[in-house]
Amino acid sequence: MMAYVTSPIVPFVANGSARALAATASSRWAALPTVPSFAETGIDALRNYTYRS
Repeated sequence: MMAYVTSPIVPFVANGSARALAATASSRWAALPTVPSFAETGIDALRNYTYRS
């Protein structure tokens, strides 16, 4: 599942009921500091990917 708006999913990730795999950005999100960014995944195709709505 992809969450386009991060604020509703943050509590679920924080309490462990949902697992975030990566943030669609070049750096980590402040609201989810333990979740790696796409750039940190090690997948070359995702290294420079950034999603903006």
